[in-house]
Amino acid sequence: MAYMQRCMRLFARVEKLFWIVVEDAAAIDDVLSETLRTSRIDHVYFHVGPTGDGGNSQKNLAFSYIRDKKMEGIVYCADDDNWLDGRLFNEIRKIKRVGIFPVGNLGPHGIEKPIVKNGKVYGWDADWKERKFCVDWGGFAFNAAVLQELSDPILKGCTEIPYQKKSHQFLMSRMETETQFLEKFVHSVDDLELLCDQCSKCYVWHNHFIGQHLWLIRLKRWRKKLINILVK
Repeated sequence: MAYMQRCMRLFARVEKLFWIVVEDAAAIDDVLSETLRTSRIDHVYFHVGPTGDGGNSQKNLAFSYIRDKKMEGIVYCADDDNWLDGRLFNEIRKIKRVGIFPVGNLGPHGIEKPIVKNGKVYGWDADWKERKFCVDWGGFAFNAAVLQELSDPILKGCTEIPYQKKSHQFLMSRMETETQFLEKFVHSVDDLELLCDQCSKCYVWHNHFIGQHLWLIRLKRWRKKLINILVK
């Protein structure tokens, strides 16, 4: 609940935001439902599960809702334990199709991002590089219109969800990752829109614990780098 309340405090200040909350459980949480209602944030609250599949079933439900309702706007998967800077929303509003940006608390240097030179992606600063697109769910956003483009063969399968009987499967299994999802509608890195000042600024941090201060994380990181330099 503390993570959700942190999200609410930010989202309440963001204009034209619609929040799709999906619970990994057999029913919605009454306390959270009431908290969302009193937050005055425009939202829907669903449940699917329990699945324990890393959130893919929940994303399927949300993406299906967006597609079926023919919603317009920019889609961003905001995990409840991520810390977001409000400036991120101004950035993603610039997206025409698919945009990417850095995510803190990931990668070998404490930030996961593309390596950009002269406005083009030449590589990735990431731990897991054996991927076409080395991005976290928190590191990209896309135009809702993209979901209308995906063909039915890609979206085979269905599952029971609260608001209708069947749902397309945008993510086919627990093991399907961000890059596999992006590969359905992005052909190369040249198709990605570089946000946050050519991916040089970070406005989202992965798994950011309640009470954790960004300045302390940066201090520890630079102290570690300094020690490494002195040892060398």
